[in-house]
Amino acid sequence: MIYRKPLVRSARLYAAGGYALLALLMLALGCSPAPVFTAEPVLHEAPQVTATLPAEPSPRLAPVDVVHAQVEALRASETPADPGAQTAFAFLSPTLQYQLGQEPGWREVLASRTYVALLHARGVEFGAVRQRSDRAMQRIVLQLAGGDEAAYIFRLRHKSLETPSACQRGCWVTAQIIHEYGSLQPEASPGLAGR
Repeated sequence: MIYRKPLVRSARLYAAGGYALLALLMLALGCSPAPVFTAEPVLHEAPQVTATLPAEPSPRLAPVDVVHAQVEALRASETPADPGAQTAFAFLSPTLQYQLGQEPGWREVLASRTYVALLHARGVEFGAVRQRSDRAMQRIVLQLAGGDEAAYIFRLRHKSLETPSACQRGCWVTAQIIHEYGSLQPEASPGLAGR
């Protein structure tokens, strides 16, 4: 037991020195080292409103595009059975779709007091996207009738190329929608969660 700590510490120092040496070598050769993972989150601004929104996940869409497509599709819906709600369902992760029991479960969730505000928002403010590796999150604040507000946090995951769902390979999908606050909130709201 006594000898493990110095060995672990020296291994960490050796690895850190190796990365530093590699970075110096790349700089000397005129290359800029590009980190695979950054400790600081990447911030994205909300997209500009466009005439056409994507109807399904695509590898070309950034996390901000996915949240924007879902929120705008839901805002365009009058009821949970409208096509906009179906579009938003397409951007949910396969795990979340399975947990909901496909579209009938999604319609039940949207009809609940916790999430019905997504269908009846008059306006929306998109917060900045915080992204780290294969995970991202974005907060939105909805303006409701009567001057009320409701806030949600969308948590997204990037589906790898090994994902069984062919339509979502290499795409950002929503893994969780958390109801933060709002006038339609019941006493306890665990949030809509999946992977």
